[in-house]
Amino acid sequence: MYKSDISEGLARLALVPGGAIGGLLELLKAASAKVDSALAELVRGSGDNLKNAYSILHDALAPISARLAEISPSATVVELHQLGFQFDAVLAAYPTLELLLRPGRQAAADLAGAFDFVLQKNKGPSAVVGLFRPGTALASAYAHYDALSTILAPSETNIGEAEAASVEIDHAQEMDVFANHMGLLAYLAKTASELIGEGDVSIVNARGSVWIASIESGSPIRINLLGDGKTLRLFLTMLRDLVRLPYLYLTSHGRTLQSMETFARAKELGIDSPEVLKKLENAMNEAAKHYAGSVGRREAFVSVNGKRIESTLALPVPEITATGVAPQLPAPSE
Repeated sequence: MYKSDISEGLARLALVPGGAIGGLLELLKAASAKVDSALAELVRGSGDNLKNAYSILHDALAPISARLAEISPSATVVELHQLGFQFDAVLAAYPTLELLLRPGRQAAADLAGAFDFVLQKNKGPSAVVGLFRPGTALASAYAHYDALSTILAPSETNIGEAEAASVEIDHAQEMDVFANHMGLLAYLAKTASELIGEGDVSIVNARGSVWIASIESGSPIRINLLGDGKTLRLFLTMLRDLVRLPYLYLTSHGRTLQSMETFARAKELGIDSPEVLKKLENAMNEAAKHYAGSVGRREAFVSVNGKRIESTLALPVPEITATGVAPQLPAPSE
């Protein structure tokens, strides 16, 4: 399971903003310290202590009773049962979150039952006390969810103007397959950075790079990337070109056809020098050899930003020069 799946699951459990449940949980949390103090007074057992305990409990229950008098009973019941449905839907979609979410789901069910009892007893003080245990348990669960969401949220520290992308590699759990693909990604990133630097001297090396933000295990393995916008776009285009139609890597015609999108993207990014385009062609050929070798024994599927790169591509056949140099393509239309 990816971090983004956990974040998505937790986001689907968000309480209704300004709703009855959120308000009750806040009041129950605020009153829990007073309830503990009242229990301590009861344990002491003297007459004065019992009076103090009663007074403390009364102060703790007063805001909750006032809140219950303000909210709509039917709307609150609907909100509680809807929360239960949300938990069930997330657990069905992400069964690996069972251990994380099951305590919260049970607390939500217990709170719904306690609230039904409160309504049966006409919101009497003795019934309101029953809200404390499930309410504080649910509040604790949501405190954990909020903390986990904060940890999983992508960091924006020192990213600046960097853009983000993800590359997924399926069937690459074997170390040698994964290492082959990482080597290919590193080569493409280095090449894209160098070529963008030659095509646009305003981009310094620190910005003209692609780096790994995180690697998430699972199937497929997900590699989250950050980098300069131009560099990252050229890098992803080169990767798409290499993964498509691997059988064409055996011929000069196939390599030129396969590189059409890369050359079009290069021109779009301002790379039009014949010398730089020649370096790009050479880099694509070297990367093609590397990729052809890596997939010769087993197939590993690659996706960019969640979209799988298909193994077929309909492109017009270019006019191939005698030297095999990729043809000059018109700039993409806006």
